[in-house]
Amino acid sequence: MMMTEKNIELHEFDSFGEAQQSAAAAATSSFSQILPAVMFEQAGRAYFSTSIPLASVTHLVKFDSAVKGSNDPENYTNRPIIPEHVRSISEYLVETDRYILPGITLNVKEAIKVYSVKSDSPVRMAVIVLPAHATFYVTDGQHRLKAVAEALGKKPELRGDALPVTIVIEPDADQIHQDFADCAQTRPIPPALLTLYNRSDELSKLTVEIANSVPFFEKRLEKVGNTVSKRSTNFYTLNHLRMSIASAMTGNSAAGGAALSRSTGEMLSSETERAEWKTKLEWFYDTLSEAIPEWRMVRDANLGHGALPSDLINFRASYFHFTGTGLAILGAVAYCILKFYDDPAERQKKVLELAKLIDWRRSENGVANPFWVGTIVTPDGKMITSRYAVEAAVNKVLKHLQIKKNANEAQPTLAAA
Repeated sequence: MMMTEKNIELHEFDSFGEAQQSAAAAATSSFSQILPAVMFEQAGRAYFSTSIPLASVTHLVKFDSAVKGSNDPENYTNRPIIPEHVRSISEYLVETDRYILPGITLNVKEAIKVYSVKSDSPVRMAVIVLPAHATFYVTDGQHRLKAVAEALGKKPELRGDALPVTIVIEPDADQIHQDFADCAQTRPIPPALLTLYNRSDELSKLTVEIANSVPFFEKRLEKVGNTVSKRSTNFYTLNHLRMSIASAMTGNSAAGGAALSRSTGEMLSSETERAEWKTKLEWFYDTLSEAIPEWRMVRDANLGHGALPSDLINFRASYFHFTGTGLAILGAVAYCILKFYDDPAERQKKVLELAKLIDWRRSENGVANPFWVGTIVTPDGKMITSRYAVEAAVNKVLKHLQIKKNANEAQPTLAAA
């Protein structure tokens, strides 16, 4: 037997069977809890990897979250709970059949006994004996645990699943806070890459299909980064196209999260519906790329029938329709055209008007384009991308083109431009 630091009493045996028997005897005599685990080392500390049923894990853990607005967050183990984050994870668990839930990290402050085999390996099987009074605290994953508790009430079959858990034995509060900070050193997946890889989301799948089938978008979509750099030959991110398609399907240019995936997923629930939407959207973007001169130039260059302007940076920067915001506006206008104009000829007419009768230039002779001032651009030419600015721009385009906004509106006649 040997004692290690940080409240771990390690018992080593010649075989794992002997370790299991001794652990069971120790637990029985002290009313302790047994956890099978894999023991490993990182930076001189021992860690334990195991899994715990979802039905049990929330009962074993004590939440020690700081209170938002309090002046003493250092007295708590974890940051304040963000209800919106919990809700989005819970909705994902409830609504996704083949979900994946990353592991969490728990901390135990009390001393524990560990029974394992004699080995020089940095990884070995072990049995943890937790004293009856031992408490788990969350180092990383409190929102996932709160979401599990919420989802269990809505989806009882989750009780048959388990969650991977890493356990660290750490009595030092400062080190616990450091562990939390270290676990937070992660970088979110860029929205464009998430759209590309998220095959369980029907909207993302449709976006990738449209990106691959519409010549205008070929080689012009940033599929990895969050933004498009000024010197890039790309015009939009893949997520910009996703939001434009979402706008065309739902009419909401600012929708997002699980609610958007749910609403569009219902509209794409069958192969027939998916095929219909794919056809509609391909037609819309193809029609625009034929009718908007700048888009046609890009499309032809993509097809090998022409060349892009030598000064691509200024070319892109001169038009709103080459921005993610402009693409969202086009999608939101498409929603009204596709929803309230059943006649193919009338639909075609309205899309052509959208392309030709709207001045998509950002400025003229150094002065901000007055059509967009007060919506997505300020008088001094600075672009505004807020939800309200985009909605104002969409409404202005609809009014200018006299496009119906609801089914009961009388068929308008476009005023002379």
